[in-house]
Amino acid sequence: MGVHDWCAGPPFILVCNSHDGSIAFRALNTSIRVVCQNTLTLALRSAGPDSISIKHTESIHDRLADAQEVLGLSIVKHREFELQMNQLAQVHMTKRTFSGYLDRVLGPMPKPTEQEPDPEASAARQQVTANFDHELQRLKGIEHSAWAAFNAVSQYVDWERPTRGAAITRDERRFESTMLGAGSDLKRKAWSEALKLARVN
Repeated sequence: MGVHDWCAGPPFILVCNSHDGSIAFRALNTSIRVVCQNTLTLALRSAGPDSISIKHTESIHDRLADAQEVLGLSIVKHREFELQMNQLAQVHMTKRTFSGYLDRVLGPMPKPTEQEPDPEASAARQQVTANFDHELQRLKGIEHSAWAAFNAVSQYVDWERPTRGAAITRDERRFESTMLGAGSDLKRKAWSEALKLARVN
């Protein structure tokens, strides 16, 4: 059983257009299920470089071929992602390998000193380690794998990374960070380092 069989969201192709020509025609691939204005905004804001935007001008028909190309690329990209997920699931991580992965993603452990001969790991490192050992990451086919390690970081960023402010404000800040800010950068780094373990480009 591959990772894609049970944990990957279905790929979507988003095509949006206005009735009056007030916004550009957009075509992009996304993993976000667009059901309202908020999810539409999120999908558009997180669109990758392979998205297409076509203004309503006399040359719009000339660019429809570009949109068709995007639709084809979306299928290729999602198949590539599925392949990478399954390759990461095949990479078994020892305690030493996992520790090195965290060093590259979160920063190295502090070195022992005379004042602190046995320094404590950062709160982030402790939480990601707990996530890695959690039953959700010990399912058959992914236990102690590079895929489980990436998911441990992703879970920390999406749900456990500290944010300040009132509850509603914290949720908004976490969401913004996860999609566009430091949280997004951290997950991107975690993904890149996981791919290096599998030597996947």
